[in-house]
Amino acid sequence: TSDGNIGVHTRKLEEVGYVECLKSFKGRMPLTEYKITNAGREALERYLNHMEALIKAMKSF
Repeated sequence: TSDGNIGVHTRKLEEVGYVECLKSFKGRMPLTEYKITNAGREALERYLNHMEALIKAMKSF
């Protein structure tokens, strides 16, 4: 993923409420941090559960 793609992806995650963007300065340098929200954590949990179920199903073959 390039730096440009990261911006697009994080913006989309922010738009749906999965991450929160925090912009500040560290000295004279701009600093952008992203924090996962409760909704983002819940979505991640659902995704991981789904992936675990797929892996389990594939192992049973």
